[in-house]
Amino acid sequence: MNTKVFFYCLIGLLFISFRINAEIQPESIFKEFYYKSNITPPGRAINGIDSISVFIDVDDLVKAVKAEICIQYWGGHIGTSEQKFKINDSELYDFPQPPTPGSPYCYYRNLYGKPAVEIPLNNLEKGQNKLTFYKGEQICYSFNWAHYVINSVTIRIYYSSDKECAKGKVIKIQDKDTAYQHIAFRTEVDHPENVVSVQYIGYFTDYDWDGDGIFTQWQYRLNKGSWEGILNTQYSPPYAAPWDNFWLPQQEDKIMIAAKINSANGCSYITRPVEYKALKQHNFNVIMYRPDTIPEVFGVRVGREKECIIKVEKLDNSISAFLVFTSWSGATEDGANHEVGLNGNMIADNFGILHEAGIHMLPVPIEYLKEGDNIFHIFSNTEGHALEINWPGPAILVRYCDEGDVKCKPGKEAGK
Repeated sequence: MNTKVFFYCLIGLLFISFRINAEIQPESIFKEFYYKSNITPPGRAINGIDSISVFIDVDDLVKAVKAEICIQYWGGHIGTSEQKFKINDSELYDFPQPPTPGSPYCYYRNLYGKPAVEIPLNNLEKGQNKLTFYKGEQICYSFNWAHYVINSVTIRIYYSSDKECAKGKVIKIQDKDTAYQHIAFRTEVDHPENVVSVQYIGYFTDYDWDGDGIFTQWQYRLNKGSWEGILNTQYSPPYAAPWDNFWLPQQEDKIMIAAKINSANGCSYITRPVEYKALKQHNFNVIMYRPDTIPEVFGVRVGREKECIIKVEKLDNSISAFLVFTSWSGATEDGANHEVGLNGNMIADNFGILHEAGIHMLPVPIEYLKEGDNIFHIFSNTEGHALEINWPGPAILVRYCDEGDVKCKPGKEAGK
């Protein structure tokens, strides 16, 4: 690793340690203001920084107490550095980056607005706010084309507790300490006439779908102004909703469920969460297996193949499995192969969208797996855009029957 890459890596780790705890808090009140179109700084910034500016209108700063910027972005051409922004005449802020072993610029990644970057309130103005985005040169694996794409930007404004906003509390429909499959909730709100929807979000361990490198957290993604990856959305009282956790991995820590109450005035309120001490699925359990390491620049084209190892501890009583990962440009423009597989077996080919991010959960025949090291591979012979596997790489979800359960036999799905 050269001196420049080491420097960027050190700065990135310091930045991550400071910013990574930025997270939605219970009993918070906020509004979100969006720019929903793709943005990319122009040109090939080989020597110096290119930039592009957009505007977001913020119409309410009354009783504001805190502000954040949430950036949904594709990390772009490998090694593209100096991914920064400013708002109006502020200082420069770094994009959030995942905690990779080396410089995050040397890994493919796609982040969905998490973690947020806190900014001083005095950076903002009522009305139009100018956001300017910057890029530098490629610091690793350079082919002289620094480039990334922002898919959307959110300005999130938090307000004091006396801000006009519908509030309430989430309630377990069955008051149990253990979460079971298809558990359900409802929400009591103080002013239902002002509520347009109630969304349920969960705090638990799952695959890192939002790309921030955190597996245990409030699980949601921001996608062009919408909250995705949540548990459920309801539009009328009592806002009763089930949560299907059929493929949720076994939980070692507590689970929390909160309601996001959305008012007609654009304000949202996060309730205090209800808690569960454990997850107990009916007649089975799910284990997530992840690689210890994945390669930098985990992408392939023109006949190349790359791989990583995922260790599976056991297969006794296993009944089904999925391969999960996120990608960029999972399809080709020329009809060539974009293949992912396990242990020499192809799992899928041309499974995504050209020049777009992809979230994938692909079924895996149990006979393709083995105890111990399982080799995940990617291959492509396209002459166009490479198939890219995003940080933190692939994982394998394996479902197991409870030992001794006569209703559940290996190789046969059960419990759903």
